Amino acid sequence: VFSSDAGGRADLWSAPIAGGQPKQITHVEGFLGSFECSPTSDHLAYLADRGGTELMHLFLSNVNGEAPKDLTAADPATARADLLGWTEDGRAILYKSNRRDEKFMDLYEYELKSGKSKLLLQSDGKLDANIASRDGKRFILTETLSDVNFNLYLFDRGMKAPVLITPHTGDVSYGPTGFSRDGKTLYFVSDEKGELGELYEMDLATKRSTPKLKGDGDVEDAQVSRGGRYFITSVN
Repeated sequence: VFSSDAGGRADLWSAPIAGGQPKQITHVEGFLGSFECSPTSDHLAYLADRGGTELMHLFLSNVNGEAPKDLTAADPATARADLLGWTEDGRAILYKSNRRDEKFMDLYEYELKSGKSKLLLQSDGKLDANIASRDGKRFILTETLSDVNFNLYLFDRGMKAPVLITPHTGDVSYGPTGFSRDGKTLYFVSDEKGELGELYEMDLATKRSTPKLKGDGDVEDAQVSRGGRYFITSVN
């Protein structure tokens, strides 16, 4: 599944890996946002607004675009959603929404089996959920102190409150990129050692960080492949 404007505007298309003609599978009424296929079943989650309002709704369909369901249809007119992704077992979709209060993006989980959403973390406007572990049990939240100064917090299900994992002084940028496959290690980019963003890994049990990659430019992304065999990085 990929996005393309071959039909005149940005929509989702699907094409068989073995070859064949792609086909358009969505006909959004406004702007298309992020999207992700379930890792275990024929389900597709995607964001789109209605009429160009830029207030994204969360839709559930499949790779043929059949019977798209607006999972946020009952939300207030000013509500918007943001997609974090599927849990690795395909059980649920993790997303954010300001349905409770338009000033705050709360963290939710939509369970496929029950067809219902539940609140995982209520936002106070200070922290923003950024990435989730593959099992959907750990989350990294970002605190923006200024354009050049950020903090990262760890939130595990069952915690009373997120825990700061990047205490520092001065202006330091921290940007999470992903978890290890077992969720015990966090990969993040930071400029704490100089002007360029370097890649670090943090043992979340000890909160100890070690450098992993220093490029000729800013490291922008780092991901572990789904099977755990490959480690992919992007350097500007």
